[in-house]
Order: sequence, then structure tokens, then C-alpha cells
Amino acid sequence: ACTSTSSDISPDTDSYVIKYEKIDVPDSYRGPRLSFPLDIAHAKTLLNALKDRQLLHARYVLQLLSETRRVLKEKPNITHVSVSYFKEITICGDLHGNLDDLLLVFHKNGLPSENNPYVFNGDFVDRGKNSMEILIILFVFLLIYPNDFHLNRGNHEDYILNMKYGFTKEVLKKYK
Repeated sequence: ACTSTSSDISPDTDSYVIKYEKIDVPDSYRGPRLSFPLDIAHAKTLLNALKDRQLLHARYVLQLLSETRRVLKEKPNITHVSVSYFKEITICGDLHGNLDDLLLVFHKNGLPSENNPYVFNGDFVDRGKNSMEILIILFVFLLIYPNDFHLNRGNHEDYILNMKYGFTKEVLKKYK
């Protein structure tokens, strides 16, 4: 659970960001622990934990969101991806919160890497029960491979659709 007060929130250029550093992770927490900068070992540990239905602590989620926001702000709105250097690139879309689908894609095509680039064409969330886990995994790989892992926002990455199709409820249920 995550609670904050107005002193835990700092003004940012265009929004408010919770100071995740002030959130303690208790010794009793048995889920995955993240330390930044992330690497592939973190990603594999996190994948296994999320497969086992473990919940990532709110402190790490907030730090992940903060780091992801920082990286995304540095990227252009339109990204050009060339396949000339690669034999193939995996393009995936419409996960809609289905963790098993994402894990199957990784199983069949390999984990993302500098030599195994991915493009995810939106609709990561809503409908399925694991939208948070999907976003966590996608953001982790984006931080590890910012030049080889690309995320395009879909129509379900929208506040109104999140309210209508369940993502907002999922977040509130998992991170009260």
C-alpha cells in the first residue's frame, strides 16, 4: 500500500511526481526488489516474480514510472525504426492486460535485447487482469534497451478508456 502527503509530492515541470525515495520497503516484503539503473538480470527476476503473481512494491513502481517518464521525455514523438541492421524485429500489439500473451511472445521470439528489437503498438492495458504487470515489464525493457525497445501509445492508453475498461480499478485494487 502506498500513502502520501502533500510534502511527499514535488512540483515537476508539467505534473506532480511522488517522491518515491520517502517510501520505505519493509523487511517483510518478499517480492522483487529493483535497483537502478536496471539490467537484464533485473528484468529476468521481475519476469519470474510477476509470473508467480508477486506484486511489485509501490516504491519500485513509482521509481520505475519516474525513470520511464524521464526517458520518454527525451525521445521524439515519432520514432523511426530501421530493420536494415536486423534480420527481424518483433512487432506486437493489443496485449490488453493479458500477461500470458506477453510471456508467450517472449517465449517464442526471445527476450528483447540490442540484437532482438521490439515494437509494441499500444493497447497494453484494460480488459485483462494484469495490465500493471504488462506496463511494469514493458517499462523495464524500455529502460534497459531505450534504442531497441519501442512503445506506441494505443487508444486504451487514455484516461477515459482506463476508467471504462478496468485499468484504473486494477491500479486502485493492487496499490490502494
